[in-house]
Amino acid sequence: MNMNFCRGITVFLLCAALLLSLSGCAGAEPKEYYFFAMDTVVTLRLIPKPGADQARMDEIAARCEGILIEAEREMSAKDDDTPVSRFNAGEDAALVLTPLIGEVVAVSLDVSRKTGGAFDCTLGALVELWNVSGGGPVPAQEDIREALSHTGEGCFSFSADEVKKTDPDARLDFGGVGKGAAAALLVDYLNSPEAGETLAGAVVSLGGNVALAGSKPDGSPYMVGVRDPDDPGGLIGTLALESGFVAVSGDYERYFEENGVRYHHILGGKTGVPAKSGLRSAAAVASDGALADALSTALFVLGEDGALALYESGLYDFEAVLVTDDGRVTATPGLGGVFRLTNGNYVLSETSSGS
Repeated sequence: MNMNFCRGITVFLLCAALLLSLSGCAGAEPKEYYFFAMDTVVTLRLIPKPGADQARMDEIAARCEGILIEAEREMSAKDDDTPVSRFNAGEDAALVLTPLIGEVVAVSLDVSRKTGGAFDCTLGALVELWNVSGGGPVPAQEDIREALSHTGEGCFSFSADEVKKTDPDARLDFGGVGKGAAAALLVDYLNSPEAGETLAGAVVSLGGNVALAGSKPDGSPYMVGVRDPDDPGGLIGTLALESGFVAVSGDYERYFEENGVRYHHILGGKTGVPAKSGLRSAAAVASDGALADALSTALFVLGEDGALALYESGLYDFEAVLVTDDGRVTATPGLGGVFRLTNGNYVLSETSSGS
């Protein structure tokens, strides 16, 4: 078994425990559920209304698991016999844009165009080549150049109903946006009248994405922990949020090591290699799950200056927490009073508004 995978599961469970302890609420008896979906351990905390039926909570949790399994079957490029994997393999002439796939494609293209390709769902050929989740190895430079030639929006033809290839060797990969889109599906369900009869609120933690539904009975905000890249079982600080999505991209999430060098999963679309931007992690806070997920990757690839320039451009409504490789933390101005640094190994940048 891949040891990085095992370590990732252990770290995730530690962080899930931290998240759950931070999001506790007085006067209610939340129930936690854990299951595996979308290639990660999912943590679901359901906060019941007074007198809620526990069996009904179990049914809601099972429905949440089903929603994620259905989303994975629809979007996965790794699993055999999914629409995306068949399209990538050339078995299907076109990828039909269902509501879910249509959303991830639209968000992906928009973020790619506005960030100069810092996020790019057309890097599937590179993702397959690097095989970070499978432990590598590091590809040869000529293979990287070849894979790069099969990436970019020009390798595909996008319409309102479907996607077709103009390059038969091109591949799509929604790994940087799919979990956020799936988390949004869960929030839609958890906020629906069907679930709302039983639940006051809920917290979903899904592979670097945290989604918040409803509200805590005592009216206080949810406290979401931001992981420490040097100790992913610990935190650098907390975000006090009432709703929305938090997506984090970091060099500690998925990686393999070869000859003492770590190679993480966030690839630069221009270089074809793991991005070296001066950041260890980038957290994006937004009201849209897919957008938060895509932006976290784009911010990481852009680096601190590029990320702040995107924020200041006003192209997207989001906030961010950036952790640099020299131990600084920058929080965007809208997080003043929301983000709190709690780890003495880091210092807040002078441009930050956190306290």
